[in-house]
Amino acid sequence: KMLGLQIPQIHDDIFKARGALEHFMISNTIAEPGNVLSWLESADETIEAIADQCRRTQSHQKTLGLNITQFDDLEEVLSDLHIKQKLWRAFRDWRMMTTSWLESPFSKLDVDEIEKQVHSFYKVALQAERQLPGNRVATELKSLVLAFKLTLPVVSYVRTKSLKDRHWDQIHETIGYKIRGVEGFTMKKLIELEIMQYA
Repeated sequence: KMLGLQIPQIHDDIFKARGALEHFMISNTIAEPGNVLSWLESADETIEAIADQCRRTQSHQKTLGLNITQFDDLEEVLSDLHIKQKLWRAFRDWRMMTTSWLESPFSKLDVDEIEKQVHSFYKVALQAERQLPGNRVATELKSLVLAFKLTLPVVSYVRTKSLKDRHWDQIHETIGYKIRGVEGFTMKKLIELEIMQYA
């Protein structure tokens, strides 16, 4: 009898958790990632407590030889939670990574590693956009990654070690700015020079 009362309550708790995950800030591009992730962590703890209750209920049902209740709605809520956590971690990390890349000395950039990282962020953005239709953060992340991705072919070319003096002369003449051997020259400066228009 007690189990019969618990099961509807569990489904109700799952329904409330699903609704909570629709909080407006999860789709707010100007929300502070740290705040959103803290909120999602709290939601994770709540949902995990519900999951624990589900497991205990199923264990009791098994012990008593009763039909095992399947909480498929919980799996859907967990999936929703996890993609939102993944999206917001990527949104936070993208800001930090791009800041690091843009401000690092140009001569120290590992373009191959940057390309791998960019591809990884792009995959997360696509996954989130697919699983969270209408989520503006997913759309914003995808847009940011794509815009940055467009700079990489030029960055890769300018970092090519096989460039000869004549190539550098052509580059400097074309963009009207000397970048080879300039101390403190960064990827940010390269973008500010709008060098991508010459690609």
